[in-house]
Amino acid sequence: MQQFSVYAVEPPSLGSYVFNLTPVDKCKLLVPEESIDKYKEAEQWKDFMTTTTSIASVSEGQMPLIRVSPGMLNIDNLNDGPAVSVYTLAGQKVYSAASDSGSMSVALQSGMYVVCINDVASKVLIP
Repeated sequence: MQQFSVYAVEPPSLGSYVFNLTPVDKCKLLVPEESIDKYKEAEQWKDFMTTTTSIASVSEGQMPLIRVSPGMLNIDNLNDGPAVSVYTLAGQKVYSAASDSGSMSVALQSGMYVVCINDVASKVLIP
């Protein structure tokens, strides 16, 4: 069974076909406890709800925080200078660096990317 963890308190809007090939009715969705009702009503997320459970909210400094804005990827809470790599969905590496300041910003074209921080991968959509 696949599992998605979404730490956003407000359900993100990801585009029309982002879960098109994903069997969401068989995936477990983990969201902040205070947001379960919001995800149950939100387009793109409500189909996960039969198996949704909650996660505790993330405290500042516990793990890297990935934020996106038009044309920009921002990563905070990069403690101990982890290696960060960004790949296209086709597997082409478009960025790689280690953080020495605890945060970084990367300019990217609109699209889907895989962000790897040490050995943890996350898929992100850059608007």
